[in-house]
Amino acid sequence: MVGDHVAAAALGEFVINDNYHPLDVWKVGLPETSHLFFVIVTPDLNKCSISKRESENHTLKLISSVAKGDLKMLVCMLSTEGSARSNWIPGFKEVINATIHVGSLGFRMSGSSPTVVGVTDNDEEAFNITAKMVVTFDEIWEIKASAMVRTIDRLGCRVTART
Repeated sequence: MVGDHVAAAALGEFVINDNYHPLDVWKVGLPETSHLFFVIVTPDLNKCSISKRESENHTLKLISSVAKGDLKMLVCMLSTEGSARSNWIPGFKEVINATIHVGSLGFRMSGSSPTVVGVTDNDEEAFNITAKMVVTFDEIWEIKASAMVRTIDRLGCRVTART
């Protein structure tokens, strides 16, 4: 939903939108020592629909692990993608298996889209993982994919210049 993205852009870090009416948004603080890189890959597929309830509990545990700086729990949460959901993206398992050897800590499907989000704690590995995922989607399934690497914006939006 647009509100989720606007809140994250405005507040920075991880943001949870608990309710829209009335609006209830809160920011999850991250440890200063947390340096995570997010690998975001979207295969060129029609969007699939995943129920909100199906992923809520897992998502809360995932966010909690980031907020606590608990890398071990984060890896565990990313590695426990439900088999039914992962079957909705052709090549999901092959792509994830291919990235383990180039430094990925784990991956998970994002929301109700075919986007796959992974985490690593090394910027160079993040770009290697991204390249490996895109190539694997193409080589095994002949599926094109777009990709990017991002870090968490801790500050949120800010004015950088005035005209």
